[in-house]
Amino acid sequence: MRKITTSTITEEYMHPAGTIHLSVSLLTRLFEWAKDEATDDVSVHRIIEIIAEHATSGRLLTMDDYTLLVPDVFIPTKDMISE
Repeated sequence: MRKITTSTITEEYMHPAGTIHLSVSLLTRLFEWAKDEATDDVSVHRIIEIIAEHATSGRLLTMDDYTLLVPDVFIPTKDMISE
């Protein structure tokens, strides 16, 4: 394993590809959405793609970003689906 010193830290280490930064409150709300409102795995995967698109800058996503992340796609709630 490579030892990282202060002089070797680069942008890659600070914002590695595939890394997102979420506030605890946003992460909690996204878990609640996945548990209570997502209708299937496809809905969850689509939201993850949207999150990844918005997180490319390496900035912290917060609850202020929630409406940008979830409503990008119409995802019916479990109550909307007839049995």
